[in-house]
Amino acid sequence: MFSSWAWRRSAQLLPGASGSSLFVRCAKAVAAESRGSLEPAKEEPSYLAAEIERMKKAYENYSVSPPKPFKLKDNGDLHLLLTRRKGPEDIQVRCELFFHPRGGPPEELVIEELEEEQSVEQKVVVNITLTITKDGPQALEVNVDCDRRGYAVNHIVYREKKDMKIEDEYFPAFWRISPKLRVEIHNFLERRGLDERFACWVHDQMDNKAFRERLHQLQKIDSFLGYKLKL
Repeated sequence: MFSSWAWRRSAQLLPGASGSSLFVRCAKAVAAESRGSLEPAKEEPSYLAAEIERMKKAYENYSVSPPKPFKLKDNGDLHLLLTRRKGPEDIQVRCELFFHPRGGPPEELVIEELEEEQSVEQKVVVNITLTITKDGPQALEVNVDCDRRGYAVNHIVYREKKDMKIEDEYFPAFWRISPKLRVEIHNFLERRGLDERFACWVHDQMDNKAFRERLHQLQKIDSFLGYKLKL
């Protein structure tokens, strides 16, 4: 008698609900709460997507055509390969991009000390290897670092064979030679096309490559973090 009274009382408190449906509701609530505790909290997107969009809008494409009479043979992600001929000389110019991964701030400048409106200029340095061959296998190799102001010669070396490389090979210290000889070598390079116009062109190309590489890296980071954003 008491049990039937209790059942009718519970039915009055929960109209339209049976004991079994009440149990199902509770079970679903517990399961949902359990799933929520197991799932990792979704990270809120930072300014990463906005930075990607800003860079894509700021992207400026430069003309790829090199200064004449150079011919572009290979246009890689971070390098260029050009060729030309001057009299009996076959000249190959390989340009590779080197830049500071943090943006190249001066040594005395700490990133955290920058004001909000300040920016750090990316220091792009192009390493150029100029290789000259004639009829035989011998080659003259000149390696220089280039910025928009000019060229700094690292070494000049004669090779019995163009592609011959020697581990721990010795290069005479270029800075030890006389100033007049340095000027003569710079004139030698200029006559073979490594002049001010070429320096500006190659830096435009490498700035473009560095920009695209930074953008590509940010996009890969964004994809790795799993932000479901339309880029």
